[in-house]
Amino acid sequence: MSKNWMELEKKAQDRMGYRMLVGGLCSIRSNRRK
Repeated sequence: MSKNWMELEKKAQDRMGYRMLVGGLCSIRSNRRK
């Protein structure tokens, strides 16, 4: 059980990091346009 939980947590962290990375790229692009 705890092993699966760790796997889920790792996936969630990866997803959060990916979203932050994509969000940063989007914000940089929009800032460059102005």
